[in-house]
Amino acid sequence: FATCSTVEMLRDALEWAKHTNHRVHILGGGSNVVFPDRGFEGLVLRMDLRGVQFNAQTARVAAGENWDHFVAQCVRRGLAGVECLSGIPGQVGATPIQNVGAYGQEVRETITSVRAIDRNSLQEVEFTRAECDFSYRHSRFKGPDANRFIITEVRYALREDGHPHLRYAELEQAVELHQTTGPDALNAVRTAVLALRG
Repeated sequence: FATCSTVEMLRDALEWAKHTNHRVHILGGGSNVVFPDRGFEGLVLRMDLRGVQFNAQTARVAAGENWDHFVAQCVRRGLAGVECLSGIPGQVGATPIQNVGAYGQEVRETITSVRAIDRNSLQEVEFTRAECDFSYRHSRFKGPDANRFIITEVRYALREDGHPHLRYAELEQAVELHQTTGPDALNAVRTAVLALRG
């Protein structure tokens, strides 16, 4: 078991596993992982890459950051685009894999690029939104390239207008925005989503 808090640590651990012929399992938040009672014969790498950088309406987020904490930060800043994805467990790095979505929003709408380690070459690579090949609950990281890349960073382009775009009838009924925008409107959406998930 190894906790990786830098890309270099992640690469070193992968290189060790390759040379010692150990299987590798990447552990994110662990909210959807069950190990058998007999254990796992290999190396478990816990993704602990941290850091969130905002520059105007863009966000550069390390894969080990908690997804819902990131959503809460966007809401507080009045940045729209991920508020309907409140309350989803797991880490930021997992969101591009299955194109996480809820209540009419998907991460592909805001993702601009994804950085990753290629497990074959141990080199860093970067994919544009188009290269991620997003579709409903799917991406290249879940399909043809499943288990080949370990996501290390995701970049998002959010909207500074702070105006939520609601496309889900149940959510629209639960939220009364009264023409407000910014953090108040986004927080109303976040509160309603968390209540609906309750």
